[in-house]
Amino acid sequence: MELSLLPTLNNQFVYLDKTYGGDALAVDTLLSLLETLESYTGDNSPQAVRTEILHLYELCMACRPRMANLLSDIQVLLLHLLDNPESTAAELRRVLLELLASKRRRAGESVEHALELFTPDSGLLIHSYSSVLNALLKKCAESGNPPKIYLAAQNKKKTDRLIEFLHKIDLGFRLVPEFSVSQIIKNIDVALFGALTLNAHGQLIMGPGSASLIAQLDTYKVPNYALVTTNKFSYWEEELETAFKESRSEKLSKEIQYKKHVFSHDIVPLNLVSGVVTEEGTLTPDQATARFKELQGEYFEREKRIREIS
Repeated sequence: MELSLLPTLNNQFVYLDKTYGGDALAVDTLLSLLETLESYTGDNSPQAVRTEILHLYELCMACRPRMANLLSDIQVLLLHLLDNPESTAAELRRVLLELLASKRRRAGESVEHALELFTPDSGLLIHSYSSVLNALLKKCAESGNPPKIYLAAQNKKKTDRLIEFLHKIDLGFRLVPEFSVSQIIKNIDVALFGALTLNAHGQLIMGPGSASLIAQLDTYKVPNYALVTTNKFSYWEEELETAFKESRSEKLSKEIQYKKHVFSHDIVPLNLVSGVVTEEGTLTPDQATARFKELQGEYFEREKRIREIS
């Protein structure tokens, strides 16, 4: 496998994931494939296209951390090419459009399940950015009778992004620092968190600050749920980097200098949350584990087919 493109691709994925989120990254990748399919003037025979999609898949598998959402889409496209070796560009375009539609459908179904967790009289705590959470908040605003929103402030850039979105949809909220949530805990009936993935070690990979906040909510017996559609599940069992780390040079004075480690995500044990909201419904930790294993088996069967042609 040619790996010269890997560092550039990996850095680009990490940047886009940090800046816009995993869902936006996966959507942009599909849109880029659509544009390439329509504009490429080189060898676009079915065999050549399959070879290039397989190369892209192998590059994405080599990225760290792996982007499960993105890999799931490329796998579907690659398997279509295996099952339909003479696929035309028009047929591949249809598959890509169906993948985009399935993302919208999964998000919509997840929103409907999340709405069942609270009422207009509820105090709803939100924390980390999520496209599903955004869709949910927009629907709450459009209802004209939304719950009482409490925003736990974290990283300023990320918090400002959520504030701007809440302002855009004209949804009122109360802001409280994430380390001071205990002061308003009596007002919270349920909390919702975005999650990057659920991995094979029973861990949810979530925004920084989520772990301590969820532990606090658990202490006070406040129901808390992670929003993560099943296409974001990470099925690989080998030890992989679950979060990327940056080491920053800091100083208090000329004499006092030190290194500060900044992590991209928190690692939260699945059994610490009340449940996982997916497009299939809200699953308890045990149900999520069982469903994960079922889907993991299906994934490895597909992966086996792909490896046979690698």
